[in-house]
Amino acid sequence: MKRKPSRLAAANPIGTTQDSSHEGLVGEVLQQVHSRTRQELDMKEVLSVNADLKSEIVRLQEKLAASERELTAFVYSVSHDLRAPLRAMQGFGRILIEDYGANLDQDGQEYASRIIRAAEQMDGLLADILIYSRAQSREITLNPISLDEAVAFTLRDFKQDIENTHAFIEVAPGLGTVLGNAPALDQVLGEILSNALLYTKLGEPPRVQIRSKSGGGVVRLEVIDQGIGISAEQHQKIFEPFTRLHGADIYKGNGLGLAIVRKVVLNMNGAYGVESAPNEGSRFWIELPAAE
Repeated sequence: MKRKPSRLAAANPIGTTQDSSHEGLVGEVLQQVHSRTRQELDMKEVLSVNADLKSEIVRLQEKLAASERELTAFVYSVSHDLRAPLRAMQGFGRILIEDYGANLDQDGQEYASRIIRAAEQMDGLLADILIYSRAQSREITLNPISLDEAVAFTLRDFKQDIENTHAFIEVAPGLGTVLGNAPALDQVLGEILSNALLYTKLGEPPRVQIRSKSGGGVVRLEVIDQGIGISAEQHQKIFEPFTRLHGADIYKGNGLGLAIVRKVVLNMNGAYGVESAPNEGSRFWIELPAAE
């Protein structure tokens, strides 16, 4: 007589549910181990790639710094070597006019004068190229600077130009104190003021306002003129090297002044810009961190 299986054995045959449960657990454990191993391998690969990238970045930075040093040295050498003969041209041109001018006809005197002016223009261009090159690679130290004192220094430096152009300069009091570099800031103010005195409407003396406003941890210095103005599409372009909006026969210059402003201001952790429209004057501004 066959023996009937118990209800327990019938409901749960030996080796079926238990084995399948063990297999599922083992599979889950193996899957977790595989996943963790894969993550660890991926992390090692990421760290290895990051290390390689950092090493490559350091190498490229060192290479770039070396190239900048070589370029600066080259520009300095070329500028120095070229300016010497240009100054000789200026000197001999003046001697020619002063000592032998009586023996030259009107055309001869004009040609000699043109030689002197061309040599002076090229000498100024080389000087500005050297300044621009230094501004691009130079590391500067920032210190608290009184804008009142900086503006006063620039105005004293431009005293002769202000008198020659019969300019009216109005400076607001209490301009503030910023973190900057004194020689660099003098260069910036000189370039901006020079433009304000130069790009005037024909027959009108320059009228310039200098004022400032503070907020958000910065001080904005504004130089406002009533000159010929600049169209909106040229506002950014004028800060690029060798950009000239007018012929040298109308307004002298070499197109490097505002490019120098851009480089120097950025080196001082500042910002720059212009607000202008044709025949409505210009408002050039720079922003520097406020000194606490």
